[in-house]
Amino acid sequence: RSTLCPYTPLFRSAFFNAVGYNAWENIWGIWNQIPDRYAEAIRRIAAIYRHFPGIWNSNDCQPFFPTLQKGIFASAFPGKGETVYSLVNRDSVSKTGEQLKLPFQAGMKYYDMYNGKLLVPRRAGTDIFLGFPVEAHGFGAVLATSEAADSSLNGFIRRMHALTKKPLK
Repeated sequence: RSTLCPYTPLFRSAFFNAVGYNAWENIWGIWNQIPDRYAEAIRRIAAIYRHFPGIWNSNDCQPFFPTLQKGIFASAFPGKGETVYSLVNRDSVSKTGEQLKLPFQAGMKYYDMYNGKLLVPRRAGTDIFLGFPVEAHGFGAVLATSEAADSSLNGFIRRMHALTKKPLK
């Protein structure tokens, strides 16, 4: 018997495809409360959506962007001078270590937008490798940008770091 809540696949699909999710708790007067874990997942995903509002409809989006670990799936959403990668973990165990391999680009900065941290890539020839954790049945987001972090981005990083101190599980 699966212990996977019916919300989990919906959230993963929404985040992977950047289509959003309508959290409808009051349906014509009938209370349909979303459990705390899933309400928190919505809060985190929505924060990422809202901080990068124009990137999710990228004409150059790439679903099923290659990842390095089994059970981790990603989509790439390129914009002007930046790309956001949304990741989902379909596995029942958390994944740590390197998740993405990208081509080296001088001057690029990388942020774990889900956990609110600056990423230091490991370079190997013409590629870089980005390592960060993704919870079991959880989410991840990476920003690759050529721009220096401004006050808005720094504030968002701090907010996400505070939100993700407590794991969803």
